[in-house]
Amino acid sequence: MRRVFCGLFLLAAFYLAGVYQLESLMIFFVAALLVLIFLWIISRRLASGLEVKIQLEQDMVRKGETAKGRVTVVNHSWLPVLHFRVWIEYANCWGGEKHRQYLEGGVPGKKQVQPEFLISSDYCGVLKISAVQIKVWDYLFLFGKKRLCQQTVNLLVMPGWNAQIMDLRQTILQGNTPGEYSQPDRPGEQPPEIYQIQSYQEGDTMRDIHWKLSARMDQLMSRKYAAEKKKMVDFFLDLGGIGQEGLKRVDAFWELAAAISRDLVQWEMIHQVWWRASDSGNMVSQIVERPDEMHSMMKNLLITTGRGGSVSDDHKADLYHIWRPGENILRLNLKLELYQNEELVMQFDEEDCRPGM
Repeated sequence: MRRVFCGLFLLAAFYLAGVYQLESLMIFFVAALLVLIFLWIISRRLASGLEVKIQLEQDMVRKGETAKGRVTVVNHSWLPVLHFRVWIEYANCWGGEKHRQYLEGGVPGKKQVQPEFLISSDYCGVLKISAVQIKVWDYLFLFGKKRLCQQTVNLLVMPGWNAQIMDLRQTILQGNTPGEYSQPDRPGEQPPEIYQIQSYQEGDTMRDIHWKLSARMDQLMSRKYAAEKKKMVDFFLDLGGIGQEGLKRVDAFWELAAAISRDLVQWEMIHQVWWRASDSGNMVSQIVERPDEMHSMMKNLLITTGRGGSVSDDHKADLYHIWRPGENILRLNLKLELYQNEELVMQFDEEDCRPGM
């Protein structure tokens, strides 16, 4: 609107200067026109001198929690910027509505400012947050110049962990024959896998002494063995067709996977979670025994599938690589169906995955 009034005023000045042959009015018209051209150039110069960076105070929150971030606007020019506007855009990697907000302010020459913003999401997954563009105005607010930024950061939105499901212990344990596996990063008492070799300590048995190494070291050295654990069940997350599902269904899948793993930990049932990563196309697995391992598993799961896109629909080929005769395999798919050894044992719906249900 300012530009419209300014244009009308200059046209009127030019008309009157021509009709009444007023040299002073014509000089005023030319000077005002030069000022407008200068302001137009200044708006471009100010925009080109700005650098925009976006950052988050934390890179992971629970669903429904608020994350705080800031946009750093650096002015590389000596000219001060009286007013700018930065647009922030964010959306879940699996689709859904894109949200926008903007931040405004000014920045002195050769200085920087850091306006803050708040973001939350009702769906878990990877939230992609971008500073998409910045707009700068001249000193009379007549001309504005937009410039694309396209700087993106990711916010990991974890499940709420409070979805309640039916007790599956009897279903999972039925016909179960646990397999054995060792954990080389944890100490134990028995062979077959060595955890570490260390100096002999009181209480070490004679059979644990490494005689050859003791002779070379000229002191007694003892073997320490890796702990052996019972792996109660394999838990396969079937992501086939995830690229065609809506955000609400994918969110329900993550919540249900987290709830099942949480309950297995509470029931002291060690389980190995398997899925195919969309970023690499490789099968990924993680053993879960404790609550911290459960959180780590969900974090890795969301990160390795956080680029969106599609995953192979051939779940039987994936199961073939992990199937061990005599062991249970649970499989959860995006229809929210839970299978045990390819026999349907439970059908969930999206309402089952809501908090408190």
